[in-house]
Amino acid sequence: MKLDSKPASLSLRILTLAILSLFLFSCSAFGTTTDLYQGEAETIQMAVIWNGLSSIYPSSKTNNPVAEVVRQNTGVNMNFTFYDGYENDNLTRIFAIGKNMPDVIMAPYWGGGDANSATIRQAVADGLLIPVDEYLDDIAINLQDSWTVGVSENFQQLEWTAEEFGGLKYVIPMQTPASEADITNWGYTVFARKDIIEDLGVDPDKINTSDDLYELAKRIKAGNYKDINGNNIIVASTFANGWSYECYINSFRSRNRFTNVIQNDDGSLDWISSSELLEEEIRFMHKMISEGLFDKTAFSHNQSTVIQKHITGSVAMTATIYGSLKQMLKNTLYVDHPEMEYIPLGPIYDADGVAAMPDGYREESGEYGFPVLMITKDCKNPEAVMRYLNYINSEEGKLLSYLGIEGEDWEYNDDQEIVRTSLWRDSILANPNYGVERGTEYHYIGISQVPNRLISDVRNEDDEIYQKLLQMYPVQTVSGTYASSWDTEFPEIQYLRNILEAMGYKTTIESAYSANTIEQALTILNNYRNNLRRNGYLERYLEWLENKIKNEGDIIF
Repeated sequence: MKLDSKPASLSLRILTLAILSLFLFSCSAFGTTTDLYQGEAETIQMAVIWNGLSSIYPSSKTNNPVAEVVRQNTGVNMNFTFYDGYENDNLTRIFAIGKNMPDVIMAPYWGGGDANSATIRQAVADGLLIPVDEYLDDIAINLQDSWTVGVSENFQQLEWTAEEFGGLKYVIPMQTPASEADITNWGYTVFARKDIIEDLGVDPDKINTSDDLYELAKRIKAGNYKDINGNNIIVASTFANGWSYECYINSFRSRNRFTNVIQNDDGSLDWISSSELLEEEIRFMHKMISEGLFDKTAFSHNQSTVIQKHITGSVAMTATIYGSLKQMLKNTLYVDHPEMEYIPLGPIYDADGVAAMPDGYREESGEYGFPVLMITKDCKNPEAVMRYLNYINSEEGKLLSYLGIEGEDWEYNDDQEIVRTSLWRDSILANPNYGVERGTEYHYIGISQVPNRLISDVRNEDDEIYQKLLQMYPVQTVSGTYASSWDTEFPEIQYLRNILEAMGYKTTIESAYSANTIEQALTILNNYRNNLRRNGYLERYLEWLENKIKNEGDIIF
């Protein structure tokens, strides 16, 4: 298996010139919109069902400066409705009714055994979604490469070939990178309130294991710290639905893992639930919860609850990605209480001793899983949707959506690098919510092949924490073929998948974390292991797969 460090970022000037050259060279790569749309504006209803997005929105979703430019160029008003709670529950509810659906739905499609992906495929089979192929050669030429550029070869092989799709394009990838160097470093780790860390005299750089986090959590609890309202704090929590509590258990996770298959030292194969590390993980989380150090409601709390917990400084340690944390708090908690800024702990090393967090290893060919857009059968004007998507996927549209309006929010300097204007800088100092109200952190919904290097450098200018995270957890890329690439060839694969779905690995393990005793927790784990192997499907699959990959090249497990 080939393993490389993430290539060093190119300068803004080189990237900008490259994008401009490509734009001038091929209209199929970047569309141009020199003529404003002539006609009456049409409103498109979009349901946003993804907890990975910020919950900070402009006061008007359709009448902000960015939305106005989009409307002028496309004749489309996008009216976004954001859903809270479990994503698959919301998807299932919409598709179960099967009528009066929103025009467009945004939701995650992680592939494999992911419940959201299965629900979306079933919606296709039930005729609730429409393909977009007919619009790609005319109305939405900027989307033509969205299913390949920035999408991993394994994903293309395993997911786009799903029987339900029948070779057509029903889901539109979003937030995929424009190149390998544009693969996003999300900045996962555990963060802690700076004032608490300083009061305890803790060096955040010396918190390098899950056990270090445990010892820190005990000290925080003993310190009897308060939130901005004088109330007792939660020692450790997460964002919505437990995302991403796995940062706390990083010492028990091998981040260089892409499937549920484990290869033993002797070359034999096993299943992830058989890992000895899983028992250590359960012991750790059970200890955290039973000693009152971890917020056990974090596994189910929604985004609204997350906001209330964090904007008051009620959480001492939290686990998520830096962008979401910054977006939520820079205009709220940090305005009046900058001393409570959350700072990163670590690097917290994984089970292999590598400074890697979730998504720390990625396929060099692109992302395996991402949010997608789907047009429902109830959409009265799919052409308007595709016209909107075509514009915001042009070079002009991408810069508008992420950075704002040229000349007002950003400009080119003498070196042809994109920089913030003095108007932007002054306005942000006067009103930290200025960017949100402009719409610049909002209208990127629907963009693929994102030039992340350019956007990140502009948006995170002078952000020392972000730069530190990039150094703490550099993205590493791998190449090879997924061990699960041949699953559909296994004669009993559907039986095995049905068993895995019915047993619910995630909910089972989380219930073990919260068991009354550690003995009960380990009993839950052992019962799961025994039931999984009861019918022999798993053993037969692993034996079949072991023989299947003997003569193959680089395999990713």
